[in-house]
Amino acid sequence: AGPETPPLASAGYHEPSLVFLAGTKTALLSAEDAARYLAERPAALVAVTAREAARFQAAAADLGIAPEARGRLAGVNYNKGRRDEITLYGLAP
Repeated sequence: AGPETPPLASAGYHEPSLVFLAGTKTALLSAEDAARYLAERPAALVAVTAREAARFQAAAADLGIAPEARGRLAGVNYNKGRRDEITLYGLAP
């Protein structure tokens, strides 16, 4: 993660490999805290698992922000042995 890389938080996916790949400043948060993180850091990106998406969206709405999906990744979390989908959200500039 370089200096121009936006801050990153993750809700629902808290595997050490994410911090290893994205950097030690990656915040591993609850869905509600991830929405607050994005509200406080409009340039940030937030990765949210499908399981946490409804809670994240509800918290974002309560905070008056409207996160936009920037990308989506589906796969298998081999540590947990289950399929998952992660959506990357950001705020419109």
